[in-house]
Amino acid sequence: MAAALVAAGIWVPSAALADNIPLGDPGFEDYAVNAGIGYAYSGSYRPTSAWVDDPDMGSDEDALSSNWLYDANYAEPDGSSNGNGTGRGAPTGGGDQAMHGRGHYSGQETNATFEAGKTYLFSIWAQGDDNTFGDESRVWLYIYDGDVDFNETNALVAEKFNTFDGDFVNREENATQAESQAAWQQITTSHFVAYNAPEIGHPVGVAFWVGDDGAVDNASLEVIPEPTTLVLVTMAGAVLLAPRRRKQ
Repeated sequence: MAAALVAAGIWVPSAALADNIPLGDPGFEDYAVNAGIGYAYSGSYRPTSAWVDDPDMGSDEDALSSNWLYDANYAEPDGSSNGNGTGRGAPTGGGDQAMHGRGHYSGQETNATFEAGKTYLFSIWAQGDDNTFGDESRVWLYIYDGDVDFNETNALVAEKFNTFDGDFVNREENATQAESQAAWQQITTSHFVAYNAPEIGHPVGVAFWVGDDGAVDNASLEVIPEPTTLVLVTMAGAVLLAPRRRKQ
């Protein structure tokens, strides 16, 4: 049997390439906060920004007490522009703004729809404040069916990240802006769509929840199709392709 495998080669799935699904306001830059204040709550930045505060949650949706945008001046240095002595992560990725948590959800429905046999990956960069108390440096990620009201229970996937498990780090006290920007770490959650899944054809929704001492920046959404070909690798190095039968 082993000799036959060596002679014939082994069929393995080909690698599937990820495609980007555009998100609205992925870097939290669409609404420019007032430079003199340095931050803005959803009462100001909506509807310019695509991120909806507490989506589908009735009177809590777009509440003034939402997660809030902040700019580089507000974040740096320690003490920031409001003089409260709190150093927040300097926005990263070439942007001037990020979003700070206040124990609220932020989410959006995309123009993409769920397709069978594909894996959806939602990612965001996270960092905690340098004055973190208790377990407040937490970021939770969600992928949800846009045709179903969003909440913790109805989400297709809910994954929780925090600094205590080493998922991302807190900003060091008195860190320089460059050090603060380098401290961001990307976190990712994923959802595979089965061939009889009820979400097929429905809008892809993504959301996050951030604790009071957490911050996020540069969100992204990707989709990876199931491999559609098999690759035959032989001992001589020859490679042949054959169609892969899709599940019914």
